[in-house]
Amino acid sequence: MEFLVNPRRALRAPIRCDARVAMPGGGFWGSPTHDLGFAGCQLVASNRLAPGTELEIELVEERVPTPVTVTGRVAWVSGHAPWHVGIVFRPDSVQAARPFFDAILAAYPGLEAYASCPERIPADADLAPGPLPRVDPDLGHEEAAVLAAIGPGLRADALRDKLGPRYASLAGPLFGLIGRQHIVLGPPDAQAALGWARHVARASR
Repeated sequence: MEFLVNPRRALRAPIRCDARVAMPGGGFWGSPTHDLGFAGCQLVASNRLAPGTELEIELVEERVPTPVTVTGRVAWVSGHAPWHVGIVFRPDSVQAARPFFDAILAAYPGLEAYASCPERIPADADLAPGPLPRVDPDLGHEEAAVLAAIGPGLRADALRDKLGPRYASLAGPLFGLIGRQHIVLGPPDAQAALGWARHVARASR
């Protein structure tokens, strides 16, 4: 049996922390995290950053007494503004971030289960948009691209083929959406797709 493999093996959760990011050439910008794990996070940058750029990031969360400072590199960047960027932490920063991340999970019961992602899915699995959450999902550009491609429903291998060369950069967002149950394994759901349409259109601008 063929599988689509999750490229993001470390847990990420839809956690909003305040991030203060030091630029390589000097200066700072601030952004909330769009997701966070002990091995990386997603931010929105003030301008387009090249993949491989190293950044120092201070993370602050109101329910965690002590902030943490980590160093990471830009793993991917969205195709246009707003500039969503995926950051992968350096190994020493992974160790520093783990207690901070664990403290957030402890402060928000149920978050770990909500954000858990499968390691792989069958290539012939049927994918469909999940129920629209009560809280604004605040999609990133890549997540919107995945939901737009799925429409009311699509097989996993058909989605991969439809995305073509973009699939390599969109596999992580795909599995993140599955972990958050914004995409579910099941038959097409045209009603759910209609519910997501406004959010997908807004994030696609």
